[in-house]
Amino acid sequence: MRRRFTKVFLTSFVLGFFIISSNNIVAQNCNTPTNVNTTNISNFSATLNWDADTSVNHYRLRYKEVGSGSWLYDHNVTTDSLYELMGLNLSSNYEWQLKAICDPGNFPSSSWSSLQSFTTTNYPVDCNNTPNGAAWLDSC
Repeated sequence: MRRRFTKVFLTSFVLGFFIISSNNIVAQNCNTPTNVNTTNISNFSATLNWDADTSVNHYRLRYKEVGSGSWLYDHNVTTDSLYELMGLNLSSNYEWQLKAICDPGNFPSSSWSSLQSFTTTNYPVDCNNTPNGAAWLDSC
């Protein structure tokens, strides 16, 4: 009886180990975002871009002003390949990274993308608060 119990216990333990191990292997299959870049940089905003991946449920974004000690996060970026980052400071250097989340339970996730950087502009603002806008010609 004791020998049978030991055999059943060991078999269950080994099977459980392989099941957990195979789940961890699956966890590594969430691809890191590629072709990350920044466009449409303005005084107070920038568009963050990356290649779309149909296996991704959502993305986690982190960004900060260069020299700042802490990251700011958006944990639920649901757009496929771009994100409009707003509320930035004029003439400031920023850096950002993106992580793919492949499962709605936040696991598995990818590694962080390569670090990207950009500098917001310092265009004159017209009377509609549009950087480099032409509304000043109309004398708002």
